[in-house]
Amino acid sequence: MKGKVCLMLLSAVVFFACTEANVDNPTADPTESVINVQLQNSGTDYKVDLLTVYLQKADSSVITAVTDINGVAGFTVTETGTYTVMKVEGADASSMAVSSTSGREFVKTNPISDPYPLLEYSVSGISADVSLMGETVETEVTVPKINKVSPVSVESLVSNDEGDAGIQLGTADFSGRIIMSNCSVNDDKCSIVIQSDVNRMVLYLNASGSIRGGAIYGIGTSIGVIDSYTSTGPVSFEITGTDDGDWAMGCNLSSIDLITRELIGGKSSDTNMPVIYGGAESGKYAVKTYSTSGGTGHVYSLDVRILKFDTF
Repeated sequence: MKGKVCLMLLSAVVFFACTEANVDNPTADPTESVINVQLQNSGTDYKVDLLTVYLQKADSSVITAVTDINGVAGFTVTETGTYTVMKVEGADASSMAVSSTSGREFVKTNPISDPYPLLEYSVSGISADVSLMGETVETEVTVPKINKVSPVSVESLVSNDEGDAGIQLGTADFSGRIIMSNCSVNDDKCSIVIQSDVNRMVLYLNASGSIRGGAIYGIGTSIGVIDSYTSTGPVSFEITGTDDGDWAMGCNLSSIDLITRELIGGKSSDTNMPVIYGGAESGKYAVKTYSTSGGTGHVYSLDVRILKFDTF
C-alpha cells in the first residue's frame, strides 16, 4: 500500500514539471519563436490597435504584423538572429466609409507644413535577438501620439439655383480634415466656406472650378493667390486642434502652393482655425457654397469628405 502511495506522488510531481515547461515555452513548437513588439509613448505601454509594424532580419525580406488592442504586434519567426524594427505604419481613412473607426495617423508637430495624413514613423536602433527556437522575445518601440481618424460625413453637395449648399453635422466641434473634390461651377462667383469657431476660411473659385485664393474672416486675412489647384482636387484642409488653431491646405498631395497658418503670419487671432464647426445653428455649416453676386442662376457642386481626429 505504501508503494502505491509513493507512485501516485511521483506521477503528480512529473506532471507538474511538464506543465511548467509548457508555460516557459508558449509556442510549444521548437521550430518557431515569437517576437512581441510593444508600442510605447511617454514611457508607458501605448495601447493602440491597427498599426502595422515592419520587422527585418539582415539579408532577409521584411515581415509585418498588426498591433492588437494592447498595442502589441506579434511575429512568428523560424530562424535565429537579430530582427530590426524598421517602421510603424498607420491606416489611411481617406477612402473609408462613414462610421469606420479604423483610421490611424501620427500626430504632427506644430507648426504643420501640409494637410496630408502622416502615416509612417521610421524607427532606428530597436531590435530583437532570437538565440534559440521555441522562445518568446519582447521588445519595445516608442512612437509619437496617434490620432484615431473617423469619417463623419461623405456627401456630394449640389446647390440650389442661388448657389447655396451646405453640410451641418449636429455634433460637437472637432479637429480633423476636410477633403473636397470634383468641383463644378457655372460661373466665377462661387465661394466655399469652411467654418471654424469665430473665424472661417472663404475660398474663391474661378470659372473652371479651381480655387484661386481666399481669406480668413473675422477680420480678414488673405491667404494669397493660388495657381495650381485643380477642380478635380482633391483639396485637403486640415485643422489640427492644437497650438490654438494650427492648420494647412494643399491639393492632390502636392507640395506646390501649400497654404499654412505659419506661412501667412503664424499664430494669431486673425489666422487661427481651432476647430471644424460641428453644430446645426441656422445658417452655419461645416462646409458650404454660396454666390458672391447673389440672385439666381448659380449652380455649384462638389464632393466633400469630413474626417474627425481623436487622439489616443
